[in-house]
Amino acid sequence: MANATSAVFRARMNAAVTLFPAMEGLRLLDLGSGSGVYSAEAFRRGASAVSTDLSTSYLKKAARLIKSQGFSAIPISADAAQLPFKDGVFDVVVALEVIEHVVNPEQVLAEIVRVLGPKGVLIVSYPQALSPMEVASQAYHRLRRLSGAAISTERFHQHLHYFTDDDFGSILTPHGFQISGKRRACVLHPLLIPFLAATKWPYEVQIAMDRRFGAGPLGTLAWCTVLRFDRE
Repeated sequence: MANATSAVFRARMNAAVTLFPAMEGLRLLDLGSGSGVYSAEAFRRGASAVSTDLSTSYLKKAARLIKSQGFSAIPISADAAQLPFKDGVFDVVVALEVIEHVVNPEQVLAEIVRVLGPKGVLIVSYPQALSPMEVASQAYHRLRRLSGAAISTERFHQHLHYFTDDDFGSILTPHGFQISGKRRACVLHPLLIPFLAATKWPYEVQIAMDRRFGAGPLGTLAWCTVLRFDRE
């Protein structure tokens, strides 16, 4: 039985990888790659992957993970708003738990559009503003700020923006992108107060709940939505 935060991450990853296209021979950009789990998954599925992040510590973790699984890659330090790649060089871009943290999400999406090829696929996630987990997380940040206490940025990253499917569509549709898949992760997760992370919650139970309730009305209580956009 994984702890609650682990179940949250694994549930989000499960939602994302179910939207992956057939990866054999494709070139994937893992934007804001963190520890590199999506890059490693892309390698396992026969793709080549480039991991990018601003965090040196995360880039080192990504390099270790990818190497430990028998693959060779050099993670790159890069600003998502100014990517150091030529136009159209990637087939897939994965941007999970990224867009809500950047200062200018429109510029980041414009860069993603630029580096994706003619039949490119974007897999992007966003937090749902009214989910219990998100409401509790924001309350935690406010209380910590009011008390003058330091916030642990390693575990709780405050979100700068909130989105809807239409927000992404308004930016991406003019460039030929259409939503081709949608998943919700962490539906009705019991960890309503994230800083009291003593709750134990089985990953398998969370996945079952996401599959059962994610597409229905209760899906609005999920912590995050994962979208797949295909360029036609």
